[in-house]
Amino acid sequence: MADLLSKEKKAEAADESPKLGIDSLAENLAAALTSICNYDRSKLFDSTVLPSRENKEHNGLTSIGSSEESSEVSITKDSIESFDSEVHCLISNSKGDLHLLPLDEDFSALKVISEDKKRLLGKNPMKLDIEPRLLKLLHDSDKCCYLVFVGKYKFRCHLAVLQAHSKYFLHKANPDKLVSHLPMEHITPPAFHMIYNWMLGIKNEKTTKKDCLCRRIVETISAVKFLCVDELHEHCWSSLNAPEIAENVAFALFQEAVRFDIPKFLTMMLARICKFFLTLVASREFLELDGDIVCQLLAMHNVGVNNEIEIFMSALRWLAHSWPERQPHMVKLMHCVRFGLLPPLFLRFLQNEQQTKVLQCISQNAEVQEMINKAFVYASTELFGCDLKKRLSFRLPDCDLPEQRKWIYDKECSYHHESNFMHRQFFTYAEFLKYLKSLQEKGPNYWQQLPVLRDIRGAV
Repeated sequence: MADLLSKEKKAEAADESPKLGIDSLAENLAAALTSICNYDRSKLFDSTVLPSRENKEHNGLTSIGSSEESSEVSITKDSIESFDSEVHCLISNSKGDLHLLPLDEDFSALKVISEDKKRLLGKNPMKLDIEPRLLKLLHDSDKCCYLVFVGKYKFRCHLAVLQAHSKYFLHKANPDKLVSHLPMEHITPPAFHMIYNWMLGIKNEKTTKKDCLCRRIVETISAVKFLCVDELHEHCWSSLNAPEIAENVAFALFQEAVRFDIPKFLTMMLARICKFFLTLVASREFLELDGDIVCQLLAMHNVGVNNEIEIFMSALRWLAHSWPERQPHMVKLMHCVRFGLLPPLFLRFLQNEQQTKVLQCISQNAEVQEMINKAFVYASTELFGCDLKKRLSFRLPDCDLPEQRKWIYDKECSYHHESNFMHRQFFTYAEFLKYLKSLQEKGPNYWQQLPVLRDIRGAV
């Protein structure tokens, strides 16, 4: 039994002997590494030795013992590598190792990125044009944030669009209130609607050219003038040169424009009335005109008549239509008559006693009598074809010679004559009314057949 136990102990000792050798080797290795890390580096570089390559390669293991057993190989500064016990990695202690591979000091990663960026910008992906999408948003009234009231009508608009075309909204609109009220005496709802559609580039196919020129042009001009839309203002004025704006159309536009504050337009439309004048005098529209407008019309140079008597008779017709109310306009209307162009026979007739109340009041007025007397002297010179200033020794009264009218001729009129006989004409108010009656029977377009004659001084 004792022998058996002795054999088992020997077997266990035999099994533990390799483990003890390995443990001893590990302890020696750890002691060697610790001594290397704690040793002074300056001395280490000068005197430390390592085992030779032959011992390292023997059986694939390296035995590290005392300093005497590992003194075969010397360590220099260029080859030593120390072990960092904290991070367990090899760290080079030689400065020369940092410059083994020379690098380009001018290399920059940013330059490469910049070139890539340029290349990407040059190859932007295709996108749809933004203009149609913006127009779609502008045309959508639900996207509008600004309200414009014209009377009781409300319009949803974009303030930026209004300010881009209208100086009124650019300078006077208050963007904080987001609402604006426009006066009806300057702008109408249809005119504002048409102008805003023009700003948006919307074309109304239902509006014909004739409708645009004749029905809405007055409202548009008034609205454009009030809103200060310069582009549309020039377009509207240029459209007045269209052939559709004839003399009768010009008067219709004049009547419509009276309620707006556009005096320049009123004067332009009246100035276009020439051969249409007597047809106008025969109409009820002439009798319904305001006294100031009648004065402005009779004072025009280009109204078409055969002689100045027709101007006097036209004023008489307007006054006689409602004499008591219109009597205050008598003197003003008589100043529109160019008495110097009246035939001497008619001037003498005015100096005599009159059979009608209206003519009697006109001829007996002191201002009218003075104008008649001055004009009689100059009219006589035309009658006899001489210059009385050279023949008479006394000084003639101061009187500016009037400008000639646009003389027309109607062969169907009993008292119309050629220009050579104008100063010998004389006809009564009854004859004048008879001719107006014939014009009514021939229709409102008869005036287009009347020719324009040369006046006394040879100008058409």
